[in-house]
Amino acid sequence: MNHPESQQPSTPKSMADVIDLPKDQRQIVNWIIRQKKVTLAEIVDYTKLTEQAIQENIQILISAGFITEMQENGIVFYQTCLNQTRKSKLSQQIWDNL
Repeated sequence: MNHPESQQPSTPKSMADVIDLPKDQRQIVNWIIRQKKVTLAEIVDYTKLTEQAIQENIQILISAGFITEMQENGIVFYQTCLNQTRKSKLSQQIWDNL
């Protein structure tokens, strides 16, 4: 059986990719970034969307590689899995002078 959540996206996602998400999905990802890890109930409470709408968005975000699902003490949590590496656009010479 092929589960969408077990598929890895072809390229790591970054904050720039979050901007292109639909409003509800972008709101979920941005909030999870700030909270570090959240439960489904917490997402529902924050967004005021239905649990079904949240579950659909979560599955899309997992499949696309924006968030991951994990269990801790039998509780399901969600957290982002965005590429945190930032490459500076400033030259090394500028950094050295700072």
